[in-house]
Amino acid sequence: KNNGQAREILKEDLVKIINNISNEKDNLQGIRDKALILLGFYSFCRRSEVLNMKFEDLTITDNSIIVLIPFSKTDQKGEGRQILLPLKKDRYCPVKSLKKWIEIAQIETGPLFYKIIKSNKKDSFERIRKYELNKKTNVKVSLTDASFNLILKKRALGI
Repeated sequence: KNNGQAREILKEDLVKIINNISNEKDNLQGIRDKALILLGFYSFCRRSEVLNMKFEDLTITDNSIIVLIPFSKTDQKGEGRQILLPLKKDRYCPVKSLKKWIEIAQIETGPLFYKIIKSNKKDSFERIRKYELNKKTNVKVSLTDASFNLILKKRALGI
């Protein structure tokens, strides 16, 4: 039964969802969504934690990425925790997916995930809304909870 809690994604769901994502090398949405979903799955993070991750929270090496979660709902003392993302030898690798997205989106600071606008410049970097500021908070805009849910639904249904 669903009591309003988000259902966790199981490994077989993950495989289906990732298999639904087009493997075109330069499909911006596909590259972002794959990184977003794999990062969420392998970090065991809440949606809000994934969306709040910043480039500065990552320690990237050749064969791993360590993510610092500065604080979370369950971390009452605010000590933060570190999560090692595993390097996988298959197409479900969070490390390779995230590195590819960071490279394509040219992320060197700030949030990891951004909105991608529709444009006739099919796979142009300019479609990534990286430099927009939230007018209220003056912080760079990253994906919203609603966007994250939409991406997940869309990918799970294979549309």
